[in-house]
Amino acid sequence: MWFALRPTTQMCASWGVFHQADEVLDLDVTDDLRRFSPPQRSEHRILGIQYHNSESITLRAEAYRKAQTSPRRRYESYFDPLGALSELTPDRVLVAPTHSDMHGVELSSAFAKGAFSARLSCGWSRVYDDIRGMDVSRSWNQAHTIDAIIQWQRGLWSASAALNVQLAARNSSTENLFQSLNLRMVYHQNIQHGALVYTVDAANALNHDYHCGADIVRSQPSPGANSLSVQESRPWLPRIPSFGVRWEF
Repeated sequence: MWFALRPTTQMCASWGVFHQADEVLDLDVTDDLRRFSPPQRSEHRILGIQYHNSESITLRAEAYRKAQTSPRRRYESYFDPLGALSELTPDRVLVAPTHSDMHGVELSSAFAKGAFSARLSCGWSRVYDDIRGMDVSRSWNQAHTIDAIIQWQRGLWSASAALNVQLAARNSSTENLFQSLNLRMVYHQNIQHGALVYTVDAANALNHDYHCGADIVRSQPSPGANSLSVQESRPWLPRIPSFGVRWEF
């Protein structure tokens, strides 16, 4: 529902209940699951307010909550949540919550004038599962986030810079700060049949070192005995420059 408080100010509110059953591909046979989870029930609530003036400035604030009952049981890797073949690692643990809750607040703004445009958003959120009466943060919970994008376009040239900052909390004692600045420049060249688009990118331009996982090594200290050891956590991808050409027709 939308409510016009003023010509420049609108308020919105939404509520809904959804029941979602597993699809055939959702059965994690790699984790030896042989039965589908019961349909999970999700209740969504969103309340927001938006302001837009004649100078192309938009301000928006939203508060949301998503409550789930009978959430799906899932397996996660405890030490390396971003592993490519996580089902093969020995640190797999079963997560079977009785219900889950996701809520947060997001503030955003947008500005456009001439060849320049910019967007800025910041948010706070909490995502946790109720496991045996305890609130446990999810592995991908991002407590605080900041996103900023600046874009410039003139003729056949365009450039952009995107900054992403996240404070992710895996549990009550572990927090990781993630920062990434991505740069891009694009040039369009019109040809007889379509156009050639040249792109130059720099991912993680500041080369920020973010530790996101750990290596698990199986050792054999004595004949017939095996043990696991966790080595130093691995860093996220370093600075990655790239160049590309795309033909549009």
